[in-house]
Parts: sequence; structure tokens; C-alpha cells
Amino acid sequence: GTSGSSGSSGSSGTSGSSGTSGSSGSSGSSGTSGTNGSSGTSGTSGTSGISNNTVYDKSVYVDPNGNNGTALPGRMDKPWATIEAAIAYLRTNSLVGYTVHIFSGTYTVGTAIVIDPNNTDLLIKLEGNVSIDSSIGSSQLFQISNAYLSIVGEDRGLGGTNGPGSRIFSTGDELFGYSGTESWISLSNLTLSTDSQLIITGSTTVNVNILNCELNTGGDVLLFLDGSTRLSIRDSLLKSDKCQIEATSNNIYY
Repeated sequence: GTSGSSGSSGSSGTSGSSGTSGSSGSSGSSGTSGTNGSSGTSGTSGTSGISNNTVYDKSVYVDPNGNNGTALPGRMDKPWATIEAAIAYLRTNSLVGYTVHIFSGTYTVGTAIVIDPNNTDLLIKLEGNVSIDSSIGSSQLFQISNAYLSIVGEDRGLGGTNGPGSRIFSTGDELFGYSGTESWISLSNLTLSTDSQLIITGSTTVNVNILNCELNTGGDVLLFLDGSTRLSIRDSLLKSDKCQIEATSNNIYY
């Protein structure tokens, strides 16, 4: 007989759930870095400063913060601490024609300052406000024998022992004394004060030039001039309680 008709197809089954995703792979290694660019050109160097160890010819320096043990001639950065030590160094080493630069400050001098042929032609410059006080007690502050000495201040100031200016003073000593055959001294832009005689020449020939100074004494005589003395005083003020100038020689020139 004939075949029977086919039966209807069954419905499809439900799809299965998706499986879990696999883990991601590890990142690849980084590539090599590129080469560095070339450096820029260097800038030009600045000009060199002045060296601290410059040596100045025929000069020594004195400063309250100096050191007598390490001081060197010609070295501004290696000053002496005391005036007498600096000038004694010149005399000991027979150094003539030098300039002693004394920087601002107060200096007490305890020993006499000797100027003779071993340190003659000496120029002492008081730079700024400088006060020099003698504490020797029984001798002249400057003892000059057969020599040339010039002391130059910047400004004689207001006079006396106070205020600005360049001054040399003593409470009992004579400031300048002379010996030998002949000596020369020049003083300018200074205030000079003493309770004794300011200048005593002794029996030597002395040439004294005083310019723009104030001279003060509380003693009997401001200037005691013996021997043969050539004295020039210009634009200066003389102050004395008694006698300003006493001379025992006829060879006095004004």
C-alpha cells in the first residue's frame, strides 16, 4: 500500500549558554628608546674678577681686623693690625719709598714709631675716619732721624678728638721728635692734639711743612723749635692755652 505522510518536525531545543571568555594575553615588551638629541652650544664665560692676591708695588696696609703674623707687603687682603708693626717691618727690611695705607678705625700705638734711613721717604695715608692714639707715656710718638716723612689725611674734620676726620692725638706725649743731622716732615689734612708739646725738634735741622691742619695742645708750647728749623704753616688752625710757637734759633722761616 501507499506510505503514510511524514510526521511534523519537533521544535528546536534551546541554545546552550556561552562559555566564559579566556584571560587576556600579556602585553608585549616596550620598544627601545630613541637616541638623545645633541647638546646646545655653551654660553660665553663672564669676565674674571680681580684676584684677591693682587700684589701692589711699594705698599703696605693696616686695618683693625688685620693680623701682624700673616700680613704681607703689597697685599690688601693681608693687612697688619697695628701701625707700629707695619712701619717696623719696613725698617727691619730696609724698604724705602713705601706708602702705608691705614684704613678706617681707631688705633692705639704702644711703642714709638721710628723713621730713619732704613724706611725713609715714607708716606702714611689715613684712609677715611682714622684715629691714632698714643699710649707710650714717656716718648715721642714719631721719632724721625735723617729721614723724610709725609702724613696725609682725607679730612681734618671737626677738630678735637671726636667726630669724623683724620686725627692723631696723645694725652701726654709729644707727637713728633727729631734727631740726627737733618729731617723733613709734611703734615696735611689732619687734626693733631696733645697735652704736651706737639712738635719738638731738638738740635737738628728740620724742615716742617703743615697744610690744612688743626693743631691743639693743652701744654705750655704748641711748637718748640730748636736748632735750624724751616717752618711753613698754611691754611691751618693753631690752638694753645699759652704759647703757640717757641723758637730758640734765628733760622725760622714762615
